[in-house]
Amino acid sequence: MDLIKDLVTLHLDLLKDNIDIVRVFAIESTQAILERITDDQKIRVIKFFTTAMEQERSWRVRYSAGEIICNICALFPVEFNDLTFLPFIISFLKDNEPEVRSSILTKLPLVINKISRNKFLSDIWPVLQDSIANDQNHHVRSIFIGSLLSCVKNLNEEILVNNILPLVTKVIKEDVVEVKHAAVENMHELINFFGSKIMDTNIIPLFNEVSNDIKWRIRLSLVEKLNNFIGTVGKDIIINNILLKIRTYLSTAFYQFSINFMTIMQPR
Repeated sequence: MDLIKDLVTLHLDLLKDNIDIVRVFAIESTQAILERITDDQKIRVIKFFTTAMEQERSWRVRYSAGEIICNICALFPVEFNDLTFLPFIISFLKDNEPEVRSSILTKLPLVINKISRNKFLSDIWPVLQDSIANDQNHHVRSIFIGSLLSCVKNLNEEILVNNILPLVTKVIKEDVVEVKHAAVENMHELINFFGSKIMDTNIIPLFNEVSNDIKWRIRLSLVEKLNNFIGTVGKDIIINNILLKIRTYLSTAFYQFSINFMTIMQPR
């Protein structure tokens, strides 16, 4: 038991070390430490951890904290996370460094499960909608839209229709290929959740937008993903709203178009 106590003391010392990389490694080991100590020791570590992050000036250290904080949340009740970790999640989302913002965005599916739904909607969603969705760094936006669509199954239909779909529609009209590609790559999450319920009003217009995109890489991304949702939306919709629109590309050098076209056309 004394050994564990000494280990905790050593860990706390490393969290305040003068060398950035030492603090990074200390942060990365925090989850493993928390899994092996008593509840009282956990509270001590978390208090020290949160205080250290409030004062942290190194973006590389904050980046590591952003990557690990959602895993740490899994060790505590939602109510504790709302009080203790939610302020840091919001702080990381608003961080000046795009790498730090990206680190927490990659963990968005975990955040949704470890923070209360009310707090997610009242505290986190406004930051995502107002700041992250309009982030000047396109890499941040691409990570955001990919992670957001991965969260679909954890959200209710009202949130998806009122909040997520308008955002996806906006992203699909972006000029930046990387951001649009991330949306198309994860669009099947949206389609598999809704099925055919919003096909005519929302999904087919998205198909039309992507099918007519001037960038071949975006059109290719859509065709590459067709097999992920053909069972949900049906072959007729796929053929009429996507494949027939891009048929002119099948005779060109875009080999993958042809391969996916033939796959979709096969009887099931």
